[in-house]
Amino acid sequence: MMQVIKQNTFMTLGWERPAIGHIWNYALQNNATIITKDEDFVSLISVSLISVQSGTPSVIWVRVGNTGKQALLNWIEPMMERIVAEIESGEKLIEIA
Repeated sequence: MMQVIKQNTFMTLGWERPAIGHIWNYALQNNATIITKDEDFVSLISVSLISVQSGTPSVIWVRVGNTGKQALLNWIEPMMERIVAEIESGEKLIEIA
């Protein structure tokens, strides 16, 4: 069973404005899941799935308008059981709206 071990944000990692590739590689190296509103990660998954040499972290693509961090966490919380089940079954892209 997957467990949430820690939550990192750019600020807690000491990153001011990291490149998408930097985030992607961090997720790969740390077996982390990316939670984002950025559609660029969806494109990376498409390319990565056809490339045998690179791995693919799971990406949770959040499709909701502007909202504060706590409101977003409250919105996602009821969906976490389903999200974790999808990740554990091998899904690489989980779109939530």
